[in-house]
Amino acid sequence: YTRPVALIVNGEPPRVVVLTEHPGAEMLRRRLGHDEVDWMRVKVEPGSEDRLRRDQLLRLIRDAPAPLTEGWASRHFDLDLLTSWTIATMVCATGEPFQAVTFRDRTGGIAGGRWSWILWDMDQSFYARFDHGRDAVGVLFSRRHAWIPAGLLVQRLLVEDAGFRRRLGERALAALRDDLTPAFFTDLVERYRLTAARL
Repeated sequence: YTRPVALIVNGEPPRVVVLTEHPGAEMLRRRLGHDEVDWMRVKVEPGSEDRLRRDQLLRLIRDAPAPLTEGWASRHFDLDLLTSWTIATMVCATGEPFQAVTFRDRTGGIAGGRWSWILWDMDQSFYARFDHGRDAVGVLFSRRHAWIPAGLLVQRLLVEDAGFRRRLGERALAALRDDLTPAFFTDLVERYRLTAARL
């Protein structure tokens, strides 16, 4: 859950901030109703369980036979979510596109038991495009994201699978045509304006 709130500290004038439910073990347990889940954060300590799981997942992706295909990826990962997430990072020109909580519901209740993500950290959105001149598509190919399983997976699919490139392009065009319309953005900006005024 995420919502904007008015934060008052020591009687100072209120500031509008966004509070987000902490993504992690407790949230997953509440949402799924069980503990049968593997999960990890992206930024992990050396030697931690998260680091071991992340490294195992990276090895799975690195060791997959070339060319890496959508078929292989969809057997192991929630490829629909990954595709939508990738489009969102391009639209928002996110400078750090692959930060999320990676998880797998071993009961199969979410994504059929494949690896999926809780998307929550799209910081540097728009900032990256306007202040640093980063390329919203080029950042997806950046080797600096290859230490993150989702980043490595997207990079390999973009380079090795023409079908994935086509799928991504078609989904992006459909999103721009049907979902991310001028009316959508006008309504969104108005909602933010009214929220800020209320707070």
